[in-house]
Amino acid sequence: PCAEEAIALARREDDLARLAAAAAAATDGSVWMPQQWNEVPEDTIEDLRWAMAELPHGDSAERCRVMLALAVLLYYEPSANAEVSALVEEGVAMARRIGDPALLAWSATTAWKALWTPAHADQRLVLAHAGLRATQEAADPDAEVVASVLLTGNLLELGARTAYVDTAAATARLAARRRNAYAQVALRWIDLSLASLRRDDGAVEQVAAELHALRPRLNPGNEALHLMGIHLMSHMWDERIGELIEPITAAMAIADNDLAADVLLLA
Repeated sequence: PCAEEAIALARREDDLARLAAAAAAATDGSVWMPQQWNEVPEDTIEDLRWAMAELPHGDSAERCRVMLALAVLLYYEPSANAEVSALVEEGVAMARRIGDPALLAWSATTAWKALWTPAHADQRLVLAHAGLRATQEAADPDAEVVASVLLTGNLLELGARTAYVDTAAATARLAARRRNAYAQVALRWIDLSLASLRRDDGAVEQVAAELHALRPRLNPGNEALHLMGIHLMSHMWDERIGELIEPITAAMAIADNDLAADVLLLA
């Protein structure tokens, strides 16, 4: 929301540099989308399209940032698949031509998120490696944590077991060293899911306890979801998953989205 407001204010002042900075800030440091689930923020998208029309057509960091921020914000717009692919291709290519490691690091990880579908898994793996290398060249260990989390998930998705195990361990060490709780939570969810699939009760108990300690205490809504998620992933593959059917059904009845529909069907 802060980035959306900053983008709108920058457009009102015809300040393209600040608009591009705000657009970049919306996705910086995150392994998720800046918008809510299934949301297409039309006003912000229109602001970014205006900036694209106003910016010079040559290579620039501002144009690169606006292009890729637009690609991410179009993620939940099903009619925009071709546009997203084009924005990603040109945005990353522009970052490579400019040659700034920090810009390339942001561009590769932002492009990864814009293409977060199974069809683009191989392309995202290339972007994840490029983003990780760029964060290291830029000497930005906090950006490196984010890039490492994306690479870890991508390797697991593709079933590259040895590479996944090695990368996950390295990512966990880096996340602990940087005290990045966000990355630690992301990694622990993966560990809990895999331990549950293996029926490794000891590992499930240990990782569940670690996730409980990492719960977002300052956000009651997210804390409740976090705690439910621990139960969900711990018992997805045994009969105790039945305990969640009624609460999920009740939650969906009062929610204004169907985000939990797939979880309910699995249960």
